[in-house]
Formats: sequence, structure tokens, C-alpha cells
Amino acid sequence: MSTGDATAWLTTELPVLATAIDHTHQTHPTHTIRLSATLHAYFRTAGQWHYAHRIHRTALTTATTTNDPRTQAAALYDVGVVSRRRGVLEAAVEAQTGALKLFTAIGDLLGQGNTLTELGFLYRLRGDLEASFDAQTRALQLFIDSGDLLGQGDVLNDLGGVYRLRGDLEAAVEAHGRALQLHTDTGSPLGQATTLHHLGIVYRLRGDLKAAVEAQTHALQLDADSGSVHGEANAHLQIGIAHHLEREYGLATTDLTDALHLFTQVADTDGQAETHNAFGNLALDHSDAGDPHTHFTTALALARECGTKLHEANALVGQAQCLRRAGNTPRAVTLLHQALVIHHEIHAHEAAHTADLLRSLDSNNQS
Repeated sequence: MSTGDATAWLTTELPVLATAIDHTHQTHPTHTIRLSATLHAYFRTAGQWHYAHRIHRTALTTATTTNDPRTQAAALYDVGVVSRRRGVLEAAVEAQTGALKLFTAIGDLLGQGNTLTELGFLYRLRGDLEASFDAQTRALQLFIDSGDLLGQGDVLNDLGGVYRLRGDLEAAVEAHGRALQLHTDTGSPLGQATTLHHLGIVYRLRGDLKAAVEAQTHALQLDADSGSVHGEANAHLQIGIAHHLEREYGLATTDLTDALHLFTQVADTDGQAETHNAFGNLALDHSDAGDPHTHFTTALALARECGTKLHEANALVGQAQCLRRAGNTPRAVTLLHQALVIHHEIHAHEAAHTADLLRSLDSNNQS
């Protein structure tokens, strides 16, 4: 059975498995915990976050009745990942913090490394790059100490993301390059795909759109072969953004439409918010992409729902651009000020662009 066939079978049978766990977790606690842990890898690639939350929550309830801290920690970790993917960041931080305490108490280096990696990503989503960098640096050392090459590759990608958000693109390329080598050496197609996603974003920010599209297209194929719907969504999103910058508006619209469909399919609120922002930017240049203000308004609501500060600020900038076009400069200035505060708060490189827009509107008002 191929990976795709296995994923399709699990997707079909998932309601049955969830019902079975609901009815047997008290009489068969060990089976409940093991099945939940087994399904975690599937959820990370296929989504299905409603079922993931239901199953992992049941497993956590079951695990708390045991005297096994490792089992409890693993269940908390799984719940934390699902909470992040569902956009409930505070619940995710709470779960991972609890998991870290338990993994630390029993001296589980891999557990600590995985949990710190996840916490670092959560801190990054909240805009606290210093805390993110600290958590991921600690995780990297734990993975090195335990000899976990896959863990090293994963956390190097997250560190690269922090460098990128800080505007240090050379450090980002170096971190992602090391991650790609590790994931290639260990034969991890999903790890390679994730790294290529990151590298594609950096290439785009450096202005090399051809290399960006090539990296994301390679990632898309790896994700499709591995059955990672979430990865495919990310690839389509980034390819769409690159095509927009290339002024290939039709291609951009197609890829962003595919991305939004897939992010909606896996119930990824954060991904939907980012895609609506990308669609809004495209619509400012290409009317066939829809109403830009509607896209930015949707992105803002989704970003606030899941707590992603970067997407919230970018949506405010998009709304301001729509208001400027409509002649409502005072309101546009207000929104840009709000966006700039957030961009500065999370140390986003987008702050420079937002400040330029604000200065442009202020100078127009004075002239």
C-alpha cells in the first residue's frame, strides 16, 4: 500500500476510529494511548484537526489516570501541536509547558528537544523572537547531545525562520542549508519539503523569484508524494506569491485558490489568514482575484482568531491600502499606525515597508 493509499484509507476510517476510542478508552486505556500516538503523524500531514483534537484529548484524559509521566508528557505534546494547528495558541503554550516539565523531570532529552522546538515556534507566532530563538537554541543542543539528526534538521529550519523574520537572510540560508543536508542524509522527504519551503521564501525575499518557484515546486512534489496536504497548501501559497511578483496574475490566482482550498480542507486558520492576505495583495493589482478589502477583512478576523500577530498587522496594512485608494486617508493612517506598532512589537522586517507607506500618506496630507 502506498503512502497516498494509506492516507486515503485513514481519512475514510477516521470517524470509526474516533468513535471506537470514545467507547473504549476506559476499558482499554493502553490501546487508546497507543492509537492516539500512532495517528499523530497522520494528523500532522493530513490535517483533520477536529478529529485530532477529539482523539488526543481523550488520550490525555486517559494518560492522566496512569502513573507514567512519559505517557502524560507525550499526550500533552500531541494536544499542544493540535491546539496550535487549530489556532488556539494559549492552550498550545500551556500544553507544551506542561509537557516540558514532565520530560525534564524524567530526563528525556528527545522529549525536551521536541517540546522546546514546538514552544519556539509558538513564541515566533506570537512575535516573541527572542524567546523563540532561546527555546530553539536549547532544543538544538539537546538534539545534538542525543544524536537525533531529524530533530536537528527540524529545529534548524525553525531557527532559520527566526533569522528570516529578523531580516538576516544569509543566516537563514545557512541554517536551512544545514537542515536540508541533514534531512537528505536521513532520507526524510517531508523534512526536505519543509526545508525547501523555507528556502523558497528566503529566495523570494532576496529577489530571486525563479529560484523561489523552483524550490517550492520541488517541495510541492515531495509533499504530494508523501501525502502532506498541509505541505501542498504551503507550497501553492508561496508559488502564488512568487507568481504575483512576476506579474503572472493568472498563475498566481490559480495557486492561491488551490492553497486556500487545501488550508480550509485541513482547517488551518493561520494558513487561511496568510492566503487571504496574499489574495488581497494580488487583488490590488488584478481585479479578477476578487475584492481586496474583503480578503484583508477576512484575513484580519482569522489572524485575530488564531493569535498570529504578523498576519494581523499585514491585514491592517492591506486594509489601509484599500482605504487610501478609496480616498479615506485619515482612516488609512490610523490602521497603518496600528500595524506599525505590531510590526515593531514582533520585530518584523515588514515594519520598514509599513513605515514608508505611513510617511507617504503623511507627506501627501501635508502637501
